[in-house]
Amino acid sequence: MHNAPMSARSPVAARAIAATLLVLAAISAGAAPVDVDLPRQPLADSIKTLARKANVTIAFERSMLAGRISPPVKGRLEARIALEKLLVGSGLTIVSEPDSWMLVREAPPVSPEAPVAPRNYWQDEKPRPGN
Repeated sequence: MHNAPMSARSPVAARAIAATLLVLAAISAGAAPVDVDLPRQPLADSIKTLARKANVTIAFERSMLAGRISPPVKGRLEARIALEKLLVGSGLTIVSEPDSWMLVREAPPVSPEAPVAPRNYWQDEKPRPGN
């Protein structure tokens, strides 16, 4: 069986290695802690600043953030953790996170009724006289 010369395989191998390195760089960029010092301010401004500092893409609809104020967030944090802290109490959540980008959207509604545990009628019944 004839193998292709090494020089013919090199461009393919080089592209595969380069693509892998880019993916690893994107993953490490999103996971690497960054120094965050965000004051209480419009949520959109805080998210944009965090995205720049952490070198990640955070997608959101501007209209969804209108009028929302972020809490102050300070510390050396990973981007996802910092974003979670910014979203506390906002009714928003992080939907997708393939390590180099995140999507912010409305959190699903929470049911006001807590689930009720099923009742075990056999244990709750008192013995009847004569049984």
